[in-house]
Amino acid sequence: MNAMDIDPNHLSAALKDIYAATLDPGERALLPRKLARAFGASSCLIHTRDQGPAGVTIIGGTENCTSFLPAYVEYYHARDAWTERAAQRAGPAITGDELVPEHELLAAEWYNDLLRWHEIHHLVGAVFKLDAAALGAIGIHRPAGAAGFGARDRAMMDLVAPHLRQALQLIRSLETHERAQCLGFETLAALGVGVLVVDSACHVKMINAMAERLLRTGIGAAVCQGRLVLKDPGLDSQLRAAVARTSQAPLGRSLFSSETIVVRNRDGAPIPLLVWPLPPGASQAGSCEPLAAVFIGDPGSKLALPLELVRSAYRLTPAEARLLAAVADGRRLEHYAAETGLSRNTVHTQLKSVFAKTECHSQAELVRKIMSNPLLRLAQNM
Repeated sequence: MNAMDIDPNHLSAALKDIYAATLDPGERALLPRKLARAFGASSCLIHTRDQGPAGVTIIGGTENCTSFLPAYVEYYHARDAWTERAAQRAGPAITGDELVPEHELLAAEWYNDLLRWHEIHHLVGAVFKLDAAALGAIGIHRPAGAAGFGARDRAMMDLVAPHLRQALQLIRSLETHERAQCLGFETLAALGVGVLVVDSACHVKMINAMAERLLRTGIGAAVCQGRLVLKDPGLDSQLRAAVARTSQAPLGRSLFSSETIVVRNRDGAPIPLLVWPLPPGASQAGSCEPLAAVFIGDPGSKLALPLELVRSAYRLTPAEARLLAAVADGRRLEHYAAETGLSRNTVHTQLKSVFAKTECHSQAELVRKIMSNPLLRLAQNM
């Protein structure tokens, strides 16, 4: 299915609604209804699933879902084969009949006791990783008498889901670290990572203390005449293009959800800059100009990444996680082998397994991937 077959007005509205929900709890409450409408449906449920004691957290649902949410959280979520099976293939959008055949659905307890009575029969949805221990899920539903979801709906969900994933990630980070209900410059400034807020032309609107410190250490980036500039002309062009593209997403004018640009410090260590769309209203000044947040990875804290966090994120064995941490720290494989008493063959075998699980092909790519999301550092302080 070609993205050109998707209604651009519905897609644009969906993106604007998602980023507005990131900004405002009131808009967050309306998001399920608006997303359902974008898919020509009347039902939507958005929730997260944590491996820990938090369990299932409902982000929002349409009116037909609200009455059964307590029962779903308490009992039926563990029997919901749609979400359980989708979680095993987290990533691409999927329809309900691809996960659960019709005959199995009609015989299922969770369907007959719950969904059928609330006019939920057809599904298009997605499950995506939020962090090392949590998944996000969205389901759009139609009743039994309505048309099922098809390739166009899956394509639409594939475009919407990355933006919803980012919105939920930022909401979770802000709530965890600031107990903030609204996203604004003051909240971003207090985050434990370097962050700058820039407009579509890279003019700096806000910079926090952590970002100022990192810029002073010499990471190939600076603020010159009020604009964020990278010293490498090629990377600077990439940054300007990335900011221009991603800042338009909350306005419904771009499909780019985020981009990472890697610069180098004086020692040659990789420093990731994560460019993230930001709702215009975050300026809290009544402005509707496009904005983006640029998060800066801190190479000085890379050893603080908990092994358990890394292991869970990529489903590594404890030995593989230790090796990955050593590679991210810049240690040579032969030195690591000598320090741990492992043979070089064993270390190389473990590294191949790490490459396979992280979908990387080289140590440089591995380091970039591990360091590419500065928001991961927020998890260290949870």
